[in-house]
Amino acid sequence: GEYIYPEYYNDRKKLMYENTKMLLGDYEMRTPKPFCKCDEIRKVCILRQNLPGLDHSPTRLTVAWANRFCELGYEVTVFVTGLLQETNLGGLMRFDERRESFCVDEVKQQVNEKVRIISAKGKHIRDKLINAIEELERLSPDIIMDTCGDYNVLSGVLWQYYPTVYVSVRGYHSCSYAHRFLFASEGLFDLNNDIYQSVDKKFVFFKQFKCYERKEKTSVICLRKEYGIAENAFVCVTTGNRAEKEITKEF
Repeated sequence: GEYIYPEYYNDRKKLMYENTKMLLGDYEMRTPKPFCKCDEIRKVCILRQNLPGLDHSPTRLTVAWANRFCELGYEVTVFVTGLLQETNLGGLMRFDERRESFCVDEVKQQVNEKVRIISAKGKHIRDKLINAIEELERLSPDIIMDTCGDYNVLSGVLWQYYPTVYVSVRGYHSCSYAHRFLFASEGLFDLNNDIYQSVDKKFVFFKQFKCYERKEKTSVICLRKEYGIAENAFVCVTTGNRAEKEITKEF
């Protein structure tokens, strides 16, 4: 069929970037940080829009990543931007800051004591945006893992100043079907990418994957050996309530 607004996802990304420039105004960011070689990376920053609680998979994933990076000897910081809280966006979106503070305290009890958790400060979205930028300048991370969605105004400028890996942990952004691309054909990738415009085709390569379904639903821990997966194999996991909708027989 014909799409009424085929450029929606691209325009949304552009709009968020324009919003960021408007909010920053005449604020000048520092000189971009040069890329490190892989063996020179020491400081890792995991960027989160929020920490919605340990009962949410993005928070649990953040805790797991932070602890694993810490075990590997990296200096780890979890940075929570909180740009959509309280009076931000003229009251169009409101979140409970008390709940957010409670969740940060919960997460601190679950991560290694060496992991730092920092939240942006400020009453309004521009204050928090600038505070976040200044805190990141002070931290000077060697690499940022940006797990925010398309609605995070900070994401649009970060990659221009820091080595950034965009691993968005959201269920309704323009990469919603990225896991399907991994397991499907090149033709299905092209079909979906025409709609969601997730990535530039020149950055994509296809590799054969195997798809496993969880054997036992009573345990929260899955071991590689249960599925015959090698220790050095890359594993992509889909979890949460969306799995019931997207992991179908057709998939």
